[in-house]
Amino acid sequence: MVLLAALKNSLKIIKKDIRNVRIVVNGLGSAGTACCQIMLAAGARNILGCNRKGVVLHVNEDNSDQVRRDFFPFIQNDNQIMTLREALNGLMFLLVYRLGIF
Repeated sequence: MVLLAALKNSLKIIKKDIRNVRIVVNGLGSAGTACCQIMLAAGARNILGCNRKGVVLHVNEDNSDQVRRDFFPFIQNDNQIMTLREALNGLMFLLVYRLGIF
């Protein structure tokens, strides 16, 4: 809940809607996936989730409702969608749930 409050307050300051920003979550363990689910429930529509291989979860406008209902089938552990570096291009919010990534 603290994450969501911080995110909403940040968005209020910069006058952006949670549905219109890209969020990258680095670390899809229990904390990272729980935070993704909280943000989806709050209306986030563009989330990239990363593990050590790169981006393995891409939530967008087309699949956000499905992902919100059943999150884990959308994580592609065997397929890297893009690298973390590519995901950070033009980024507004980065959430890190993994040590030693930089």
